[in-house]
Formats: sequence, structure tokens, C-alpha cells
Amino acid sequence: MNIGEMILQTLEARGMSQKELADKLNIPTTTLNGYIKRGHEPDYSLLKSIATILDVTPDYLLEFESSSIMNQEELLLLTRFRGMNDLQKEIVSEQVKFIASQNNRN
Repeated sequence: MNIGEMILQTLEARGMSQKELADKLNIPTTTLNGYIKRGHEPDYSLLKSIATILDVTPDYLLEFESSSIMNQEELLLLTRFRGMNDLQKEIVSEQVKFIASQNNRN
């Protein structure tokens, strides 16, 4: 995936629109669209801002983490988890603990 696809995937996981992100970055939606659809790359300062707003690392957006640490599905799950409120995180954590305990029985 390129950086635009990573931004789009993270936006979708966050339930955030491109317009919302562009507004938070104080850039035109067309500029953000250039990163997402036309393969343009943001400068490092803007990349850091995008990562901060989306609550991911610049490495995540550049996919440095994915090849050695996690696959794309794991990164998407983590991104979605980070976007949850505390109650939702607690519920998911309890469900994961339950599933893990079931796996340990088998």
C-alpha cells in the first residue's frame, strides 16, 4: 500500500471523512485528495500532523511497522481499537481474554 491508501484505510477505521481530516490539518480537501488518490506525498511536518490526528505513528502511515511487526489486518484492528472510547476498549479486551482462554483449553 502507498501512503494515500494507508491514510484512507485509517480514516475509514476512525469513521472520519477526508473533509474532517483536511479541516483539522487546515489544508484544502483537494490537497488531501492528492495524497490519497494521486500518489502525492506530504512533507514530513504534515505527515506528523496527519499521524497525530489519526492517532497512529508516521511509521504506520509509511508502512515501516507492517513488514516486521504486524500485518495489515493487525494494524487495522489496532487502529480501530485506538479509536474506541474507554468502555468499548474494555468490552473488546474482555472478549479477547475470553477467546484466548477458550483457545488455551483446546
